[in-house]
Amino acid sequence: MHQHPAPVWNAIAEMQPLQTDWAEQMFPMPQEALDVAMDREQARLTEEMGSDRLAMAYLAVMPTLWEAPAVQAFKASGHYLSDGVTVMETVQQAVIAASRDYSLTTREQAQLEKKLREMPAA
Repeated sequence: MHQHPAPVWNAIAEMQPLQTDWAEQMFPMPQEALDVAMDREQARLTEEMGSDRLAMAYLAVMPTLWEAPAVQAFKASGHYLSDGVTVMETVQQAVIAASRDYSLTTREQAQLEKKLREMPAA
C-alpha cells in the first residue's frame, strides 16, 4: 500500500465497493493514520510470518490482489496509478511480482502463496 499516498486509496474506497473488511478499514484512512496502521500491520505480519521481508512483500501485493475489481475500476475511470501498482488477477501473479521485487526464496514464495489464499484479517 505504500505505492500510493492515502488519497488514492481513499478515492478507491469512495468509488468502488471493497471485498474485504481489511480494505474497508485501511483504504479510507488519512495518511498519518494509514502510516501508523501499516506499521502496526507490518509488525503483526512479521511476527506471524517470521520475516519482515515477507511481511512487506505480502502488504505490497495483497491489496491489489484481493481488491482487484475496485482497483481496476478506479484505473478504468481514468485515474492514475503508478507503474509500481499492478492489479494482481491471480495469486500466482502476485507471488511472481513479490518474488521479483523482494527476492523471495522458494520457501518464502510457498508461504506467501498460502497467506495470499486466505482473506486478509481485519
